[in-house]
Amino acid sequence: FLSHEGDIISNAALTIASKRKDETLIPAVITNLAIPKTSLQARQTLEQFSDELVLDQFEILIESEDTLRKLRLGIIRALREYPDDRAIDLLLTQLNQTDQDRYNEVVDALLAVARIHPIGEEKKDRITEEIRAMAQKLYTLNENIRLLPDDENRFLMHDHLHNEIQNTLPTLLKLGVLNVPDTPIETYIHTVKSGDPAKLPFLLEFFENIFSKDERDIINPLIEQISLEERREVGLVHFGKLPDDLNQELKDAVYSPHKWHSVIALDYLLQSDKMDVIQSLDWEQVPASKANQELFTRLIQKNGTNLDFIPSERFKLEVQELSMYSTLEKTIILKSVDLFKSIPAENLSRVAQITEEVTYDANALIFAEGDYGDSLFIVVDGNVKIHKGEQELAMLGKGTCLGEMALLDDEPRSADATVTEDSTLFKIEQEGFYEVMGSQSDIMEGIIKLLTGRLRVANEKLMAK
Repeated sequence: FLSHEGDIISNAALTIASKRKDETLIPAVITNLAIPKTSLQARQTLEQFSDELVLDQFEILIESEDTLRKLRLGIIRALREYPDDRAIDLLLTQLNQTDQDRYNEVVDALLAVARIHPIGEEKKDRITEEIRAMAQKLYTLNENIRLLPDDENRFLMHDHLHNEIQNTLPTLLKLGVLNVPDTPIETYIHTVKSGDPAKLPFLLEFFENIFSKDERDIINPLIEQISLEERREVGLVHFGKLPDDLNQELKDAVYSPHKWHSVIALDYLLQSDKMDVIQSLDWEQVPASKANQELFTRLIQKNGTNLDFIPSERFKLEVQELSMYSTLEKTIILKSVDLFKSIPAENLSRVAQITEEVTYDANALIFAEGDYGDSLFIVVDGNVKIHKGEQELAMLGKGTCLGEMALLDDEPRSADATVTEDSTLFKIEQEGFYEVMGSQSDIMEGIIKLLTGRLRVANEKLMAK
């Protein structure tokens, strides 16, 4: 029952296991750390066993290359509840710079442990090395942004690089305070993300008391509002070399095992008509992911024999018919909608995969007042009138969203929606949307921020009356 597919039964079994305290159940209990809906109960159950026995099992799984990523992340999160040197040593082995999300989880766990059990002096050299490595990564990301021409083709690449910076910089700052873990670094990170120039002197003064001079010299320019050229000069002083060949950076990205990074780099090369770079690719190193398969299938259908150098069989997508818009095109359109604007395009691509294209003839009814609301719509092309009978409430054009409240609260539609001309809309069903939100916390957080922002504006208007 501890391995049951249903989370209700698994949680019930975990509760029973916590009362039995049978040590042979520890491995089965730990497997539930991989599942969001059972991980909390699994951690509570593990508290009933000795730390040594639990850490023994953690160590076996951490050291095994066969351990699935979700379970590894679950163990990393659980280790913050075992504040001792052994947990610190296990966490340090998991600082994998090729997996930034995992790296972030490890640093969060190290900080949580350090606030109860200080990290020993003998490990500070390792932390200093990690600070330099993360700083160098950030200077490299900034330089890649600088190398990208400022045109419409760079949208997805720029979004990816910007979000990598936003994902990495907080971790760099947390690494910097591991020797003074009681520092309220989360507050300072929030200030950095706000980008408020008035608060910058306060931040730099704080860093003066926390970081060494060498650390300040490489960290401060990543926070200060300086140009990419100035930041590049600082990076060259401290690291000697930064990327200087955009084409090589794009080729490296195409070969990346990170599926999103690979497909958006390929898309950029194609959109920018860099055929010389594409023809120079080693196709055996290009991941045959579904995203790359879709990209090449569309391209070959469009250009035919002009792309004979691409091994079409390796990148053939097993579908009968492609939709009008590709996943990348859907992602860009979704990114333009207020509801999704703050969500990284990589995460938003999961929503794009469950997005259906629907077309309506002029004057067709999309939904009527009182209908059960189980989907939201996004206007891709055309116009939609929101009305109650003959009374027009709003006219929605390209890039606007309708029906999102009914999707989230299960209430009936509050008005009619009718297209005023031939129109194309995206439709996102409730069931699929909830499933994606459950696995992508950034999507849920973005929607919560938007809705709370709307509520705050409404309250301010009400108070002003």
